Amino acid sequence: MAEHKNLYEIREELDKTDAGILELFTQRMKLSGDVARYKEAHDMPTLRPQREKEIIDNIRANADPEISDYAADLFIEIMRLSRKYQESLRSGGKHF
Repeated sequence: MAEHKNLYEIREELDKTDAGILELFTQRMKLSGDVARYKEAHDMPTLRPQREKEIIDNIRANADPEISDYAADLFIEIMRLSRKYQESLRSGGKHF
């Protein structure tokens, strides 16, 4: 028989998952900062639409079909935030 978790247990797992997501997001944003410095040094634009399309296509292809649209939406937002952070850094903002 399958174990049924109560709401408290499910929320506890969600909290742990959220902490892991935050850690990975922080790591990704630090790498995004590295990208910003590279692009600035090599006079490259922040946005590369083809690169973002490739990432979204890959996410859609590899995500569980039931949530592939949601996964694509999540990564579209992550990339928007990464661009925003890169642009901020390129305008003199603070690095990690």
